[in-house]
Amino acid sequence: MITPGDIELLRLFLADPAGNTESFHDDILTTLWDDNSEDVYAAAADGWRIKAGKVAELYAAQIDGSYLSREQIWEHCIRMADHYEKLGGGGMVSVRMDSNAGGYPTAESSSEL
Repeated sequence: MITPGDIELLRLFLADPAGNTESFHDDILTTLWDDNSEDVYAAAADGWRIKAGKVAELYAAQIDGSYLSREQIWEHCIRMADHYEKLGGGGMVSVRMDSNAGGYPTAESSSEL
């Protein structure tokens, strides 16, 4: 069972400590927690994959005077997912940007995960 402390830690790992992201309300965080056998790192990795899915539709963004392309934001989310996946004990599917697929994400199974 997820505790308020677990929720707070998971929010920190998802770069949303104040709970401002509508995508990660407590019910979603609880599902991530339960689906990953209470492994906070694997839950964070899945959360970053959700973020990657949401930004995949973006074309570009200007944040604090810096220009970021969709690919840069998406790649950051995937790098964060990979980081937390390595810390956790999960075995999810690896997702990569494939230039042969028109720049859209593709998934591949990996026994290393």
